Amino acid sequence: VKTLDGSSVNTSRISNQGKPMILVFWATWCMSSVKELDAIYESYSDWQKETGVKLVAISTDDTRSMAKVVTMVKTKGWEYEIYIDLN
Repeated sequence: VKTLDGSSVNTSRISNQGKPMILVFWATWCMSSVKELDAIYESYSDWQKETGVKLVAISTDDTRSMAKVVTMVKTKGWEYEIYIDLN
């Protein structure tokens, strides 16, 4: 997968050191997944304090729509760990 700045990351390196981790697969064009990430974000900081959970959001946008990912993440203010999977 790629980071938002285009660096490659091996998915085996994504972890939360034994604490709970949520993986969400989403796309900018999928409004239900965007709404899900918005809804989670409202409680995310409380969940982190209570459980140490980390949410990793992996965008499945293709090369035509991946440029929208960075803009959407910044606009929404999501503080999740976000990657892009072009495959």
